[in-house]
Amino acid sequence: MSHDETTLQLDPNPTPKAESQEFSNPDEIRRGQDYAHQLALIDRNQGSIGRLIGSTESNLTIAFAVIVVAGLCCVGCLIGMAWQPDVFLDAMKFFGTTILTVAGYVFGVKSSSSNQAE
Repeated sequence: MSHDETTLQLDPNPTPKAESQEFSNPDEIRRGQDYAHQLALIDRNQGSIGRLIGSTESNLTIAFAVIVVAGLCCVGCLIGMAWQPDVFLDAMKFFGTTILTVAGYVFGVKSSSSNQAE
């Protein structure tokens, strides 16, 4: 009776990296659940305004609001220049400077946070 032996070739890392993270330490899983629960409690207690102002990205949210309001004021100044050009030109310069200053802050914050991630 002749017998044919076959060998099975196995992959040295059969579990994909994303799937292997599911098989982590139970303590790590518990810490992740506790952290998610704390975030949910904070989110529930803050309310809608607190989520905007009290979040980790609140400085960028407030900067965006300042840019939007100053932008609307600039549009109003453009319309007002038809009646009193001198007054509205000075206001336009002020709001334009505000927009550029806040935009510089936003881009500075984004670039410094990306440098820290590296």
